[in-house]
Amino acid sequence: PQAPALPTVAELLKTREVLKVAQDGSERFKTIREAFDAVQPHQVILVTDKGPYRESLNISIPANVALVSVVRTRIEVPTYYSWFDEGKKGKYYY
Repeated sequence: PQAPALPTVAELLKTREVLKVAQDGSERFKTIREAFDAVQPHQVILVTDKGPYRESLNISIPANVALVSVVRTRIEVPTYYSWFDEGKKGKYYY
């Protein structure tokens, strides 16, 4: 069976509850981390400014959540963590 097609950003923004982020405080959240702390399954986090955002995001994310920008936001992850599970193929990054 073929996997279902992923929705476009426009479809996500029309069909889901959107949590908005802007560093200047003009939106509900000032950091991506704050939005991830509040996000629920099937919601979208929309970053409305260009950033840059320099955040460590070592977090658990609910199922079917999207992080999007339509203004080419710069997100810099200063540190990443990798874990390798011998029982699975590949690495997982957060």
